[in-house]
Amino acid sequence: MKILIVDDQPTNRKLLRVLFEGEGWDTVEAADGCEGLALLERESVSLVVSDILMPNMDGYLMCHHMRERPALHHVPIILYSGTYTEAADQKPALSIGADKVLAKPCPNNVLLDCVRELIHEPKPREGRNADLAADFSVMQKYSEALVRKLEAKNLALDFTRGRMLQVYQELIERADGLERQNSALAEQVAALEARLTGAARTAAEVGSKP
Repeated sequence: MKILIVDDQPTNRKLLRVLFEGEGWDTVEAADGCEGLALLERESVSLVVSDILMPNMDGYLMCHHMRERPALHHVPIILYSGTYTEAADQKPALSIGADKVLAKPCPNNVLLDCVRELIHEPKPREGRNADLAADFSVMQKYSEALVRKLEAKNLALDFTRGRMLQVYQELIERADGLERQNSALAEQVAALEARLTGAARTAAEVGSKP
């Protein structure tokens, strides 16, 4: 059995590769949906495990294109994402043609059980729905889900950027405080040296008197 792993993060692909190869399954890898589709033109696989939010082509669109192609229509697809984890995200994924949608990370045994289930008990798959209104509805749900995730990601980036600026400002203020402390310490040292010099001069004058 051969599994295609699609994920733009090399570490995520490695974790899945180690997990699947530990079960004696072969794997091939792609970094996004475009690479995944190109690889599927050359390689025959038993199942696809794909992330959703990826550059160039995400997992939703790759799944949609696979269901549009007769040669790939039958291949089971598990969408495995750390971003699309809400219940509302599952409906468009399943409507587009995914067989399972799992939140990343999930226990290894859950993922492995899903793989075995889809391989040994594949879901019956209907032919392509020619209803354009239905296709439009599915893609509209997909677009809404994508917009939600991008907005959430932008908010997270804004928060991170704001936090970085806050930390940077705190570091500047701490550096200014340290500089003021150093200046005050230098003044204290200079004053102490002046007092010591004065005391030494006075002692020398007293010692020189008859």
